[in-house]
Amino acid sequence: MSDTDFQRRLDLHLDDLQRAFDREDLDRAAHALAALQALDPAAALLGRARVAAWKEDWHGVLRTLAAVQGAPNVLRGPMVRLITSALAETGRPGQAEQVVQAWLAENPADLEAVICLGRVWLRSGRLEQAHLILLQVLEQLPGNGEASAILGQVHLLRGEIEPALDSLRRACAAQPMSARPVLSLAQAWLLSGRPAEGAREVAARAGALGERIEPGVLLALATLQLQAGLDTPVPSVLRRIESGGEPGHGLRISLARLWAELGVPVEIERLAAASPSPGVAALLRALAQEAQGNDPLPDLDEAAARVPEAWLVHERRAAVLLARNDLAGAEAAIAEACRRAPTKGEVRVTAAIVALAGARIGGSAVDRRAARDVLRMAADHPALLRSLRARAHDALVHDEAQP
Repeated sequence: MSDTDFQRRLDLHLDDLQRAFDREDLDRAAHALAALQALDPAAALLGRARVAAWKEDWHGVLRTLAAVQGAPNVLRGPMVRLITSALAETGRPGQAEQVVQAWLAENPADLEAVICLGRVWLRSGRLEQAHLILLQVLEQLPGNGEASAILGQVHLLRGEIEPALDSLRRACAAQPMSARPVLSLAQAWLLSGRPAEGAREVAARAGALGERIEPGVLLALATLQLQAGLDTPVPSVLRRIESGGEPGHGLRISLARLWAELGVPVEIERLAAASPSPGVAALLRALAQEAQGNDPLPDLDEAAARVPEAWLVHERRAAVLLARNDLAGAEAAIAEACRRAPTKGEVRVTAAIVALAGARIGGSAVDRRAARDVLRMAADHPALLRSLRARAHDALVHDEAQP
């Protein structure tokens, strides 16, 4: 088989795998991986590494690609780019840069690798360098969606909301059937503090996707609507997600969290009853119990035993245990949540509330100030759900009332 034919088949199967992953279609994903295995065992490992990357399991990316032996030359570039991203995302931007720079020294025309370098610099905070190199790529490839998307994220980190929106709109135009730039655009609108405008634009882009619309886009739309106080259309958006097929575990939990934001525990109970996973069902029952003002801890304890990989279980246990004045238990639970999902807004807020309680008992004034700083930021953060901002605000008010 020629390299050109191999590349064509590889791209076809990888595209099919991505669509299957976006829809949480396990059967289709298995078929795509089988097709990659038939093409070449190294191609199958590349596919599995791609899935790990989409799940943001960057350590899994490195473990998977470490098993590759004798890969065809056409796979080297994609593997280098995945390894580079994984190193950057696991806190090793220096190694990531070495890997991609070594590749570029031999393959200077690989603009996808140049874009990957821009992503590395984005992750390491070298925003000016990332900005310049991405502009250079876009001079040569003005319609490149990935470069535009990363440039949009650079603008976001620099607090440049309007340029970010412009770049992300270009990314959406370049990849009209892809959900990823639309998701980044929704995040930009959330950070702008103008969720109503964002909801209108994302709704229009979701409509343009037609029947190919992915659950993540609808979740982003529902979140924007909630943030804007436009609660009325949210139930129909959530039900449309379910109409696309049996939701996977992660999607089922995301749906339940938005139903909780609306204060509709009966829908959460329905999702729990239909879950094929006893652990996920227990977590959802806990969310429903909490929404009704009942004790969620028995269900949370069951969920922690059955699905310990779910960060939300540990974050919710920490909050409930702290409300019971079990500081030691709350500290242990939030430590586990932080280990699994340190950047999640809920985890950071609950960790700050737990730290604040500990600081009042025997911690330092420095610890107390640091926790309060996190909560002040969260209380006014436009991208956080209303309930989470309210929790941060209430914790600050409670702390001010303490000696």
